Amino acid sequence: MPIDPEVAIGAELPDRDFSWTSSDVLLYHLGIGAGSRPGDNLDPAALRYTLDNDDLQVLPSFGVVAPTFHETDPPPLDLPGCDINLGQVVHGSQEIEVSGPLPTSGSATLHTRISEVWDKGKAAVIWQEGRAVSCKGEPLWSVRSSIFSPATCSGLIYGGVPSIWPASVVKLSEVMSGWRSLLPRSAFANPKSRIFTRSSGVTITFAGFRSRWTIPLLCAACRPSAICRA
Repeated sequence: MPIDPEVAIGAELPDRDFSWTSSDVLLYHLGIGAGSRPGDNLDPAALRYTLDNDDLQVLPSFGVVAPTFHETDPPPLDLPGCDINLGQVVHGSQEIEVSGPLPTSGSATLHTRISEVWDKGKAAVIWQEGRAVSCKGEPLWSVRSSIFSPATCSGLIYGGVPSIWPASVVKLSEVMSGWRSLLPRSAFANPKSRIFTRSSGVTITFAGFRSRWTIPLLCAACRPSAICRA
């Protein structure tokens, strides 16, 4: 059982203390392409993200990378109740909600917990929620992210997990027979010709395959079986 939902859901992760400066903000802005368009060097709306002065504004998405901005080691993904392989994990989604304009520099603490685990049978989706608060205890932003771990599940479908159950299946022949009884005969297409003989049992793939409508009328036989295959 790689994931134990009783242990994982609601588990608190270690708090993460971090800090950032205006240089970190500018580096992030330049890394995502701020000021790269022609004329941005003279546009006040673009310069507010690329100049280190009192008018510098922080993009809200900076809060996603701020806690790990200076880290170089890969994340350990040591999640309580989750025995997963980091090499198989795929990033699912990421969202952030800010409480107000982010400061250009400061220190904060990120409190994170596992909020949900979706058992997909052959895979699992693990959701985490985090709250960043300043050193004074003021809320700065909240984040929510998910990871997709193939070949990982709890082995059980438990309450609270979204499930999709197969709908009833109706044979196409039954549906068509019902429609035919309601529609007139003229509503259905009639074939140009019919052949009621049975197959000889011998199959030759594309041997002499030729459409009859491409054969001159004088050379065409009255029946397809009479056409020479040479």
